[in-house]
Amino acid sequence: MTKELLIEINREGNIELPPEVQTRLNPGDKYMISLTEDSIILKKVHQDKVNPEQFFERLEAMEPDPNQPTLAEISQMIKEARQIRRTNS
Repeated sequence: MTKELLIEINREGNIELPPEVQTRLNPGDKYMISLTEDSIILKKVHQDKVNPEQFFERLEAMEPDPNQPTLAEISQMIKEARQIRRTNS
């Protein structure tokens, strides 16, 4: 069952949730916010379940780590580590 409630944004950009919404929220609950052109949707995150689709969507949306070494740098680090290991053996 879907129920629609009307709320208003105040001058500070905040909303006051109706009591029937507040009673369904608990401290520590987490919600995923989905934004579309004309909608904001809150979905409760159930921490005991992992949704692979959402995980991979979020992973793909992430910016690359600027501090991550390139493959060439990783190869060089491995070569250097192997040389050190050989000389210490």
